[in-house]
Amino acid sequence: MMHVGMSMLMIVASGSPAKAVEDRFPGWLGMGYVWSSSTSGHKVLHVQRVAPGGPSDIGGMKPDDIITTINERNVDFGDDLDLLLFLADRKPGDRLTFGVVREGRKQKIRVKLAHDG
Repeated sequence: MMHVGMSMLMIVASGSPAKAVEDRFPGWLGMGYVWSSSTSGHKVLHVQRVAPGGPSDIGGMKPDDIITTINERNVDFGDDLDLLLFLADRKPGDRLTFGVVREGRKQKIRVKLAHDG
């Protein structure tokens, strides 16, 4: 079963409960994804869309890219919350290096985490 996790990387929070998340993770990557599995059985992130002019777009991420690693760590996170907590240790201005497979070729894409909007 695929799980949509687009909101996890495009956080724009306001109000009291969401404010706690915003304070902990005030950055934005500007991409939507779904979880998938590679042929080796590892979890991967399949990029569904990239916000025009957003950090991922500027870094060179494209729809249909398959993200296999973030900062050299496999994306075998337990779920969206584990991924969010991993990203919560970063702040706007930090650079993340994504290991990506595009059209069968491996490459690295560097994305600078931005402020939300």
